Amino acid sequence: MCPSEAKHLPPEVVFHPFTGPAPESRLVVGWRSDPAPEPALATFIALAEKN
Repeated sequence: MCPSEAKHLPPEVVFHPFTGPAPESRLVVGWRSDPAPEPALATFIALAEKN
């Protein structure tokens, strides 16, 4: 979470940013190949596969 996102936390939640190098984060995406995905999802998948 970045500081700009932390502004939307409830008041009882305290945000403390990390110091030093930022931690690495990975995202995994899965989808059904049948039926064929909607056009927007197909575009997202194509872009995600490039990275």
